[in-house]
Amino acid sequence: LEGVVENAIESALSILRSRRLTEYAHKHTRKLGSSALEFVSSQNKDIGALVIPKLGDYRRYGIQPLRMAYEETGPRSGSLGLYTIKGGHFDGEIRFSVERQSNKDEEENVVISVALVIPKKGRKLKNSISVVTALVTSIQQSAMLEAQKRQARLNQSTGFRNRTGLEALRKRKVRLESTEQMEAMDKDDDVDGSDPIPMPDIIVPVDEGCRVRTIAEQIYNET
Repeated sequence: LEGVVENAIESALSILRSRRLTEYAHKHTRKLGSSALEFVSSQNKDIGALVIPKLGDYRRYGIQPLRMAYEETGPRSGSLGLYTIKGGHFDGEIRFSVERQSNKDEEENVVISVALVIPKKGRKLKNSISVVTALVTSIQQSAMLEAQKRQARLNQSTGFRNRTGLEALRKRKVRLESTEQMEAMDKDDDVDGSDPIPMPDIIVPVDEGCRVRTIAEQIYNET
């Protein structure tokens, strides 16, 4: 369970760090129309813009420039703050947070939250609840899929290491048996003085046959 929670919180934090804030927002913007909410970011992640349907003139798209106010990451939590800058349609700050919490039964949960803070005399955002809901549900879905991908890669890596370890043990066993066979044949040659006995084929799986025989021949020739 500890590994699952660690995977979940790291996945959620990676979504914030990479600014994948609206990856699945198009599935949660019914009140904004069929158009999708979208966040775009600069290369250094310090500046971005939120493209909001129906926010502009004649109910067209409105572009809200944003700048990073803070970004903090810890072992149990992380947060990101983006504040509005000149040239937009509303005033305030959008706060994203990911936190690891424990309930009464000491069960671990990962909580993702998005808050829109607007000053008293600031310009309000139309359909603010719909925008915030679309953001938080999009991040949640992105984090969930990211966690699944990470777990799949971990399982694949673990399985590969296990298979590799077993294969290495099998090969070492085959080499040892081959060496013992060669030593036994050499002893027989010393006793009766007859011609060397041709090296027998070693019974191994077909895909490894040539490789194992090559190793056995090298051992035989060196003795």
